[in-house]
Amino acid sequence: MPTLHGMTPTPETPPVPNYQNAPHEADPMDLFMPALQDAIEQLEVMHDAWWRVNDALLLLHNMETVDPAFMPDALADLEVLRVKIGHLKHAVRWELDEQRQRMDARAVQAMTRSPEDTAALRTQLAQADLNLSTLYQHLLQLGKQCGQPLVQELSGHASGFPPPMWDAEVRVSLDYMLNDDHPLYDDRSNNHLARQEPINWHVNAEGVKSREMDDDPQQDNWLDYKHAWMSRQGWLTHDVLEHNYGHHPHFGVAALLHTGFIWVEVNTVRSYVFDLNSGRFIAQEK
Repeated sequence: MPTLHGMTPTPETPPVPNYQNAPHEADPMDLFMPALQDAIEQLEVMHDAWWRVNDALLLLHNMETVDPAFMPDALADLEVLRVKIGHLKHAVRWELDEQRQRMDARAVQAMTRSPEDTAALRTQLAQADLNLSTLYQHLLQLGKQCGQPLVQELSGHASGFPPPMWDAEVRVSLDYMLNDDHPLYDDRSNNHLARQEPINWHVNAEGVKSREMDDDPQQDNWLDYKHAWMSRQGWLTHDVLEHNYGHHPHFGVAALLHTGFIWVEVNTVRSYVFDLNSGRFIAQEK
């Protein structure tokens, strides 16, 4: 696998110890997993930088240069770099996911030393899944409730302050936190296991444009393969275990069992447009 040179990111906070292993087990994954995660983040930065350089070269494309072949060659080289960055990002993500599955499997194995342990683990997971389904219904209500003031403001014709709103959103994020009675809990650390963003809704004058996933424990099951420990997954469970979109992708079954509480954050975003020519805020035409 290609190595990344010159990339020495400094994390804002020290990596959380590997909560999925027994406390006495020292695992090189404690360093390897955060390093892979940092590599993915830096590759995203490289990809964003590629677009900026590409746009700049395209602006300069038709300008006179000392070497007429320079700009076409530069754009061709840049395209090769884009492809390589994409391949490398995919390879690192694949490696990270493979390591996550191995680490989670080892951690679960350590938690199931007997048939009784195995039965208890399955029961725990089933209850956690049901509780997350309950949480999701609460989130839907919270999102709609927090979006209603935005709808009212968007449907009005305010002048002055508050100015007419152009656009609005409701966003909900979840932070899964390590149980405070876990041996690896550290009150000097953030004890953060994973972040999930289940709601990002657009709001306009007609209402909150909610996108609701079916999650009735009596009839909905998002599990789409034969799982070793679960027979059912609600939407939040499935999303955090199977998707997670790069937010702590080493989060697995063992980590879910070690979650103590979930920090729920609901944010509303108001967007406004100021017309410099008229010197006032303007609203969208309906």
